[in-house]
Amino acid sequence: MPVEPVFKSDDEFLPLQAADMLAWTFRRYAMAGPTFEDPDDRHFLWLAKEELEKVEMSAWSQSLTKQRMQEVVSDARDAYEAMRQAGSALMAQVLADAQEKETDDE
Repeated sequence: MPVEPVFKSDDEFLPLQAADMLAWTFRRYAMAGPTFEDPDDRHFLWLAKEELEKVEMSAWSQSLTKQRMQEVVSDARDAYEAMRQAGSALMAQVLADAQEKETDDE
């Protein structure tokens, strides 16, 4: 593995294209459940049935629905706003302390 990331197009770098295909296929069939039913009945079903069912999901893996992703985004926005407000309050206190010290020094 290189120390620095290498950015390549998956059109030019076939292992990346294969990894993309495998990840997409795994997610699609993992979301379909243990039957591996493909609603379009054409997307790499052979791969799902023969190979992906052998792959164990990590305890750290998760799939997010659209609703859950919206909740994550909302929580992140709320956390950002709270940190921004706390930072503003802290900056105001630092400035007030600096002004007070400046006044005391005169």
